[in-house]
Amino acid sequence: MSDPGPFSQVKPVRAYEAIVAQFDEAIRSGTIRPGDRLPSERELMRQFGVGRSTVREALRVLQSNGMVRSRPGDRRGPEVVAFSTELLHRPMEALLNVGQVTLYELIFFRMVTEGSLAGLAATRSGVDPDGVAQLWSLVQDLKDGAARGMQHFLKADSAFHEGVSRVAGSSFLAVQNDVVRNAARNYLATNMDTPVRRSDYMTRAIESHELLVRHIEAGEQHAATLMNHHTILAHYSVFFTDDEVARLRSFFVDPPGGDG
Repeated sequence: MSDPGPFSQVKPVRAYEAIVAQFDEAIRSGTIRPGDRLPSERELMRQFGVGRSTVREALRVLQSNGMVRSRPGDRRGPEVVAFSTELLHRPMEALLNVGQVTLYELIFFRMVTEGSLAGLAATRSGVDPDGVAQLWSLVQDLKDGAARGMQHFLKADSAFHEGVSRVAGSSFLAVQNDVVRNAARNYLATNMDTPVRRSDYMTRAIESHELLVRHIEAGEQHAATLMNHHTILAHYSVFFTDDEVARLRSFFVDPPGGDG
């Protein structure tokens, strides 16, 4: 039997896939930007040298991927949309669901990113008092959301964390944390099977968020970071073994030689 070598057989690329790849590269390179309009179908057919059905299939894929959008009745071409972390949520949740990423790994990473954002926000509270004031408003939104139910609360919770990220001023950390937090949050919501548990979770979350804003407002970097670590660990510890909880606590809450 002959040696197959380091390569494997390739599959022919369909025309619409090649078009999608070109659009992807144009968006990545900045050749086309959010808000730009794509040419008409007829013009795209001419430029790519393909038929209408191929162009339409490519546009369908681009729209389903969240890269472009078309509005009914709009005679202009599809609009290129800005990047959204929503594009990254489904792959992360899929990795969690199939066991490629464990909840423990996810929460460990979230404690790194979210704790850092909380600490950064505390260091910048003096230069963004309006942002801190907005956090207090978002805490009230949390209370209003809790009164209306879990889905409303989760929406308000996302807005709160986005507010902390804005005060922190680190968009790169914020993107990573948003994706990880969303996957973990959905797991939590799915696995809290009784109204009592959900109510208790929302009550504790509101209390911890209020305390976090106090630390941020006072410029207490270490306290804000530690508060965030305590909160996340409290919310998710029920899903972990005693050994996993101990490892998270020793790393984030009671590190050797630390003062927490």
